[in-house]
Amino acid sequence: MTKWIECTKKIPKNQQECLIAFEIMPGDPGCGFAYNLATFLNGKFLSWELNALIKGVTHWMPLPKGPDQ
Repeated sequence: MTKWIECTKKIPKNQQECLIAFEIMPGDPGCGFAYNLATFLNGKFLSWELNALIKGVTHWMPLPKGPDQ
């Protein structure tokens, strides 16, 4: 099983697709986290679903390989 990787310890490779965890309202611990698919581009996370750069990403994990046909 793949584990979450802290962004302070390691970042994805450029153009790597991944699952991200980010604070809904950075700095407010009561607001919790959201999860989204993203691509790491030039030091930033671009959300597929939101078509926007996501700030406050704290953790990420690589996507699993696709199913065998």
